[in-house]
Amino acid sequence: LKKNHFPLFILPKNSLHNPVSLYCHPSEFKYFTVIRDPVDRVYSQYKMFKRGREYITKYGLINTIKNKYSFKNFACQYYSGLTDEIVDENIFLLAKKNLENFFFIIDFNNIESDYEKMLRKANCKYNIKIKKQNNSSYEKISTKDKEVIKVYNYWDLKLYEYYEKNLKT
Repeated sequence: LKKNHFPLFILPKNSLHNPVSLYCHPSEFKYFTVIRDPVDRVYSQYKMFKRGREYITKYGLINTIKNKYSFKNFACQYYSGLTDEIVDENIFLLAKKNLENFFFIIDFNNIESDYEKMLRKANCKYNIKIKKQNNSSYEKISTKDKEVIKVYNYWDLKLYEYYEKNLKT
């Protein structure tokens, strides 16, 4: 990469183009998101990185998780607007508060029907259809790998549990 050229996901925290901008609070703007079980999301991301021959994956799942912020509590990073940070209770609480203010949360497991609900809520008069495109298949996640993901995604699991109990439509 050239000096001062970054991949799209590395942006200043005060940028207007962030998952949740620190300048555009979800209580004042209409945010929506697709949320996914953290274990499924991390495992799917790992498999996608492997298919893309990302160098880090050659050392296995645990090393990939340990060395990539996007594999550790990324939902909390994303919904707090504080990407590339080590998630603690404060970041978790900010992510939770922001998520509570989202206009709509689409559950990955119900993406088609939730998308239609969101469009109705937004009074969208267009007949827009969405179809889940990614039909990747890979071996079932092992119990050991599942436990590794859980250890490194404690806060995301808490956030997802909160979503399931309190925010799921």
